[in-house]
Amino acid sequence: MRRTSPALLLVTTLLPLALGGCGSGGGSGGGAAPSAGGSSGGPSGPAAGGASLIDVTGTVTTKDFQRTGSSCASKAADLRKDATVVVATSDGSTLANGRVAAGSVVGGSCRFRFTVDGVAAGWGDYLLAVGDGAFQPVSEAALHKPVAVTVP
Repeated sequence: MRRTSPALLLVTTLLPLALGGCGSGGGSGGGAAPSAGGSSGGPSGPAAGGASLIDVTGTVTTKDFQRTGSSCASKAADLRKDATVVVATSDGSTLANGRVAAGSVVGGSCRFRFTVDGVAAGWGDYLLAVGDGAFQPVSEAALHKPVAVTVP
């Protein structure tokens, strides 16, 4: 009787598992690839198969602010530098998160710029929220241009 070396046995047992198989049966095995949702735990959807991603830019403007040196700050505690910006599907599933930059005085308002990179394209209708603010509907076409949000 011929003996199989332990190293060969280990390779032939673990290799199908490493390649995505279940370790038994003769099929090609494999399952769905993990989604590209990252830390936001985004859903699988139109962009999951490698479709394009949108890098969203925009501004949030408020008239309720105070000057802080050469910049400004909103009187609302949730609208500030480093506040979170969320882009979600129309049912509220988070697709990507971004951050608000420091505010600057423009006319009689305080304007904050924001970016949200890697938003999955193809969902059609989206929701956008800044800080603790309510979600606002926004179209996919609008995400391709700078988004302008105004808060009281």
